[in-house]
Amino acid sequence: MQAAAKWVKSEEAWALAQEGRKPLVLVMHSDFIDFLLKALLAIPGDTRGYFANSNCSLTEVWLPRALCTSGEGAATLHYLNRIEHL
Repeated sequence: MQAAAKWVKSEEAWALAQEGRKPLVLVMHSDFIDFLLKALLAIPGDTRGYFANSNCSLTEVWLPRALCTSGEGAATLHYLNRIEHL
């Protein structure tokens, strides 16, 4: 999981998103989302279910450029488990 979080916070991922001037969109299983969010937000623990997600829900995490380019700053959870579109 740490490897996935490291890539999401990398300059490569930042450049990929900036290239198209669009957000980086990841589609994944809820357990993976749970573990990835804990890694991105620096929340300790490896238990399942901390961030519960419904099927087809939307979650948005904002990563500041400084975090992706120099490792400074912190990720911000904008919303979790939105399902209004269903």
